[in-house]
Amino acid sequence: MNFKIKFNKWSNFYFFVQNLSLWAAHCNEGYNKYWRNGLGDFTNEEKKLLEGFKDVRRRYRKSRSFFEYAFYKKEDPWEVLEEKLSSKDYRRVRDAFDVLEDKFDKIYSEELSNLEGWKEKLEKEIKKNKIKNIQEVVEDLYGIESFPEEITLYLLLSSPDSRGGDSYVDEESINLKISQSNESAAYILSLAWHEILHLLVKKSKFSETLRKLSFNVRFRGNILEYSITSLFPKGVLGERFFDVEVGEKERIRNDISSEDGRELIDISKKYIEEGRSFDENYIKIILEII
Repeated sequence: MNFKIKFNKWSNFYFFVQNLSLWAAHCNEGYNKYWRNGLGDFTNEEKKLLEGFKDVRRRYRKSRSFFEYAFYKKEDPWEVLEEKLSSKDYRRVRDAFDVLEDKFDKIYSEELSNLEGWKEKLEKEIKKNKIKNIQEVVEDLYGIESFPEEITLYLLLSSPDSRGGDSYVDEESINLKISQSNESAAYILSLAWHEILHLLVKKSKFSETLRKLSFNVRFRGNILEYSITSLFPKGVLGERFFDVEVGEKERIRNDISSEDGRELIDISKKYIEEGRSFDENYIKIILEII
């Protein structure tokens, strides 16, 4: 498995518009506040167009949709959207992008050198060749059935106070919102592995075990999130492979205490040291902790 680092205008423009629209829970209001502070007030027309985009996007709620395919994978996203959307919905989306383009261009031109810098730094870090070693560990832990030949890491805009990642593009891509991050390249790759595991674990023996235990989709997602967080970015494998240190009182997630976070790390570390795969007993321990 290899990593490819990419960024382009269309994926960032889509991220900018969809985040401003707040169409889904994963949109980050912190980015919006930062952009609005730099851009000034939005006109009534711009606000109305963002509401129009939100209305259209919410009727296609799937995250890995033809919207992502169009804006991440195609040089001209409008060909795809014109084919997939009604003429009315296509016009509402196109108008939002047309009117907001000047605002986006201002942000993007200011951030372009940051994105270029991050691409260079991450490509250097990847050459340290830890992928195979990490792959072997997580394959055994989760019983991962297969790995894609290549994972694409898309670089996106961020703000000085917020950065993160997600796996909402497709089955072989993740997003890293890091343009203004002051973290090390090693830490960002540890963050990337967190999102990559969300892609890989879907087809694993561990996920099959969760389904057999009759947990609903949301509950399974929560267990997976806590398990992956115990590994990356500020977990046992983040420390082992990327020298990411977790302080005694530091939280690995905002919604759990530092003590519970340390317990999660310790139980995952125990399974790794003993060469065991995550099993039903591991799930029970996680449930007791959270």
